[in-house]
Amino acid sequence: MKLPVLFRQNATATLPLGIDIGTTRVRAALIQIDDDGPRLLAVAARDRNGTPAETLRETVADLGTSERRCVLSVTEPDGLVRSVTFPPMPARERMQAARFEADRFVQTEEPVIVRIFPLETNVRFALGIANRRIVDDRIRLAREAGLTCVAVDNAAFAYERLARPSEAVLDIGASAAMLYLFGDTIPSTSRLDIGGDRLTAALAESLAIDIESAERRKRTHGLAGTAGYTVNAFVEAVSATLVGARSRGMRIDRLALVGNGTRLDDLIPALSTATGLSVGRLDGLPIACTTLPIDVVRSETTDWALAVGLALRGIA
Repeated sequence: MKLPVLFRQNATATLPLGIDIGTTRVRAALIQIDDDGPRLLAVAARDRNGTPAETLRETVADLGTSERRCVLSVTEPDGLVRSVTFPPMPARERMQAARFEADRFVQTEEPVIVRIFPLETNVRFALGIANRRIVDDRIRLAREAGLTCVAVDNAAFAYERLARPSEAVLDIGASAAMLYLFGDTIPSTSRLDIGGDRLTAALAESLAIDIESAERRKRTHGLAGTAGYTVNAFVEAVSATLVGARSRGMRIDRLALVGNGTRLDDLIPALSTATGLSVGRLDGLPIACTTLPIDVVRSETTDWALAVGLALRGIA
């Protein structure tokens, strides 16, 4: 999907910061545009201690930049994008039709923001829907941290900017995992209600230990064969989604993992066996980085990915 350019490319100009406000951490990415093209200058990440605004302010301060514009994100179920088709009609009527369509996709009483963007024909559109409260809270947080939000992007587009051809992205977060598939005009997103917290709880139950001990064990030793039922359910859900997409003609050759769940080495061979795909951590970026060691970029890309993808929104 062709998105509008937010910032015209000038020599040694920085793009709006990519800000990833996660459940447990905040990340910020800074990209510069110079004569050789875009390059990643710096990334900062902090655990969410203190107030969210304080954590965000400190994270941005770590970048050492005067750039104060930023791009934030939403993901399902708080923000989603769907392809819709409308017959030729005036713009006002099309917007009314878009709001009716939004009601089919969002089952909530909370107010939502609805936007439509033309695609390759004059009858097919991308329908964007976002929870107004979530968007307002994110913008308010940025303002409290001294930032100016220039866009709230859907995380699916941020990951699409990082993915290689025929590559799907699996973001394993604390409360859920999101599987992103690319290849059509609009990325496809599937939410799986099994994340790091659920795996920790299953590990604690398997070993009859408390949650804190289970989390420490998971971080140091992985799952080590425990939590088998939960892991199998997770792997089967991912595999079923990928099989369905491939049966519809979508080409998927590799599954790249991002998020905190990538620390669990147990999942990689299990996902590879179940899906028949090459599975591994996202370990590369589509832009150069000359300010950080290559091994650091490779090892930390899974944690930085969303912030970097958001910062890339400013490139045509």
